[in-house]
This record gives sequence, C-alpha cells and structure tokens, in this order.
Amino acid sequence: MRRIYLLLALAVLMSSSVAAQQPARKVSGNSPAQFDLKPVYQRWLGEDVAYIITPEEKRAFLMLSSDDQREQFIDVFWRRRDTNPATSENEYRAEHYAQLFSTWH
Repeated sequence: MRRIYLLLALAVLMSSSVAAQQPARKVSGNSPAQFDLKPVYQRWLGEDVAYIITPEEKRAFLMLSSDDQREQFIDVFWRRRDTNPATSENEYRAEHYAQLFSTWH
C-alpha cells in the first residue's frame, strides 16, 4: 500500500511540474516526443518494455522533461512490478530481461 502512495505522489509531482513547464504533447505510436529522447530511453521504451508498459505509463514517461525524472520513473516502474520486494533482486525484472534476451539470440 505504501508503494502505491509513493507512486501516486511521484506521478502527481511529475505531472504538475511538467504541466507547468510544457504544453501537452499528443502521444501515440512513435510520437515526436519519443524521438526527443536519448537512444537509451528510446530503446528502453521501444524494445525493453514495449510489451509490458501501459499506455498511461508510456504517456507519463514521454512527458518527463529530464533524464533524472526518467531514471526515477524507470526505478518506480520496476519496483511496482517486483514480485518479492523483501529481496534485494527484482525477480520480475530479471525474468523479463532473461526472456527478452533469449528471444534476441
């Protein structure tokens, strides 16, 4: 429950600061907002999590205005999916990348 409140607070903070700084961007498919990203973030969004990120999460990610905000988002993204937060390893993330890498090779 604490993680949900943390995520909601982070989303509100990010959306309010982004909304104050930028006009709204329309996000669909490969939007211009996606091409403003560094290649590492384009790859994360378009390849690494393309099949598990929700449309709302993708929109929120594309509205972020700094790499620091993007790194925080990615951290929260994986923590929300962690199947066993009591361990130091995020088993969901590890399994996701293991499956992703096995399809590439």
